[in-house]
Amino acid sequence: MPMSCAASAFLAVHCKRGERCDLKGPILRYAKRVYGAQHAEDAASDLDEVQTLRNEVLAISSGGPNDTARDTLSRYCRALSVMETRFPISKDRDHAQVNFTWMEALQPRRKMRQPNIHFEKASVLFNLGAILSQQAAVNGMRTPEGCKEACSAFQEAAGVFQRVKDVALKIGTPQAVDLSAESLGLLEKLMLAQAQECVFLKASMDKKTAMVLAKVAKQTSVLYAETLSLFGQPLVKDYFERHWLGHVQLKSWMYDGLCQQKAAEHAAATEDMAGEISRLRQASALLHRAGKDSKTMSQDIQDSIKSAEDAVNTRLSRAEKDNAAVYLVKVQQFSELPPVEGALLVNSSPPTKLDASNEHLFASLVPESSAKGLSRYAELVDEIIHQETGKLESATDEARLKLTEWELPGLLDAIENIRGSTLPDGLRQELEEVERANGVTYLKEMSAQITALCQTGHEDLIKCETELDEEAKKDAELRKQYGDKWKPPASASLTTHFRKLLTTYRSNLSAASHSDKVVLEKLAVNATTFGSLTVGTAAARMPRLVAPIVNLAGVDPTTVVMKLRTCLEQLNSVSAERAGLEDALKERKTKDNILPKLLSSAGSQDDLFHNELKKYDDLKADVKDNLEKQAQLLTDIGSANVSFRETFNVPVWKNQCQIAAKEIKDEIRLFYEVRDNLGEGMRFYMSLQDAVRTMLQQTSDFCMTRRMQRDEYLQSVSSQRSPRGGGMFGIFKGMRDQMFPRPSPAPAVQQPPQQMQNADLHPETSGRSDPPSQSQHQALPLYPSLQGLERSQELHLHNQT
Repeated sequence: MPMSCAASAFLAVHCKRGERCDLKGPILRYAKRVYGAQHAEDAASDLDEVQTLRNEVLAISSGGPNDTARDTLSRYCRALSVMETRFPISKDRDHAQVNFTWMEALQPRRKMRQPNIHFEKASVLFNLGAILSQQAAVNGMRTPEGCKEACSAFQEAAGVFQRVKDVALKIGTPQAVDLSAESLGLLEKLMLAQAQECVFLKASMDKKTAMVLAKVAKQTSVLYAETLSLFGQPLVKDYFERHWLGHVQLKSWMYDGLCQQKAAEHAAATEDMAGEISRLRQASALLHRAGKDSKTMSQDIQDSIKSAEDAVNTRLSRAEKDNAAVYLVKVQQFSELPPVEGALLVNSSPPTKLDASNEHLFASLVPESSAKGLSRYAELVDEIIHQETGKLESATDEARLKLTEWELPGLLDAIENIRGSTLPDGLRQELEEVERANGVTYLKEMSAQITALCQTGHEDLIKCETELDEEAKKDAELRKQYGDKWKPPASASLTTHFRKLLTTYRSNLSAASHSDKVVLEKLAVNATTFGSLTVGTAAARMPRLVAPIVNLAGVDPTTVVMKLRTCLEQLNSVSAERAGLEDALKERKTKDNILPKLLSSAGSQDDLFHNELKKYDDLKADVKDNLEKQAQLLTDIGSANVSFRETFNVPVWKNQCQIAAKEIKDEIRLFYEVRDNLGEGMRFYMSLQDAVRTMLQQTSDFCMTRRMQRDEYLQSVSSQRSPRGGGMFGIFKGMRDQMFPRPSPAPAVQQPPQQMQNADLHPETSGRSDPPSQSQHQALPLYPSLQGLERSQELHLHNQT
């Protein structure tokens, strides 16, 4: 039975009731025959799940509207969509034979049975629309949020009834009246009218303007009137209860009256007294007629109409008195007034939660013919994608090669003197390497370290010489004091090799100081030049590309540049468009799933493929259009480039750039030459420092040993006895043997100049790594080769001691 919710004065639809049937048995037998025993066994649990779902759906008709019922119906609809592609259900002996039985929603005593899955699907969808209409009808209308939720539910219910109409086309005969196109069209229109009414109620609560409310109310009346006209169709003329017709007629009159009431308020606000009175009279007549026909309706509807009619009559009486006493305007007929145009603010919403593309049911069941067809279709799609993306890639390569050939957009950048734009790539890389090495700052740090190392070397040599001098002085004093009694060897005979090394190291330091002067002078003279070895400074030194003062070509340079730049910008846009086309092709392929159509199609696969591949025609047309636009742009750019090069005399400018670049390269070569000289000096001083400090340690050890020896001899001389090998002299001998072991004679160790030149800079002194090696910039050696301590001299020291 149709029902009306008195609380909200909306119509809703009862669900269809169905009877139980065995789904699993017939379908499982079909699956074993077509897919094999193993696949049928895999599908058994899914069939159990579907059977359980159907039993839950049958129980919904006896319960109230709720989200659980809605979700159950949606899940079963998705399951039916999946089964439709795997299991044909009909009277055919080769198909699964399942008889579905459903009663009509509006005539429950009428029963319909069909072995057709579309009949089952249409019936379940009908119940989904019914549940949505019930949820909307019982929703609270006292708040804007409640009106909004009810409106959404009514719109979705309209979309569901529209979907049922499409599915019902596949149902055989006889067909249920509630699943006929006439009945479903009427229900869809009724749901939209009630959704529009919800919009009016919410707009009233939101205090919208009178004219807005008038337009919404007018459209509500129109939709109810259109619904009323559908009750006169032959198939459904006597199908719905008279109560429904009266309800719809009443709503149409009531909202037409409310429309004129709100329009009268708008006329009053604009001081249109005649229009206000005429519209109030029309509103009063409409509401009065609605009130007379509302006796059989709910008390809420009667009260609403009575309240609206009283408000209109009160306002009309006041307006007529004011006009008779003050305004005295002629009140025209209502038919002479401009009509209020309705504002349609609702439409049928596609039902949600019915997409079966992600359903897990029967995922392993795909007919062999469909699998082969799907593979062949995928190959056809891949071929289209390959051809079109190949065209796009070729176009991209062609544009890149052309621009490289024309030196664009580099020539345009040269006009604006963009940082580094006119620098050759190789030169820019060299300058960037100099910048990464900290340039002239790095050279100054190295020079400061060289100065410090040189000073340290001099100081260490002075320390060595001072210790040797003090030792010789003390030896001379004792030798003078004791005469022939003083037997230890003279210091002068033992320190000959130290004196020679001091002379050698001082000679090396003197030569190195001269080299320091040469290198540091070269650094001081070129410090400013080295400081300018940056990409920005070098780019600023490059000649700018400017138009000649005298323009022999007679063409405005600004116009030439603007045209070329515009063409390049358009080319960039076309290139960006190609990237979007490639993504669109891949996305279209990803979403292109024709398996459901393959499974359900009884016609030729070739015809199906031909129709399905048409979905790529728009993208193919876009690719063709893109290639044509690029071809024209490249032609325009080529012509504009010729004019540009002639106007700006590009060959002369390029020659000037080569000269400027050569000067900067020479400065870079000089920078690396100074850097290598400083590096050579650093390595020299580091090696010298190691050698001098070794000698300083040996000198200290020697002097300490001599002091111990003197103390021993002083005791011997004092006691009138000579040391024999025991006592302190024995201790001294043991210490001497430990400090100066007897090595095998070996040739002197000298570091060849080339090795010193190529040695790595010591990290502790530089604070950073050298820039990458620049063999083409290496300078000739300036510093002397350091002579180290000779093992033969060490042996001589050991023997003499």
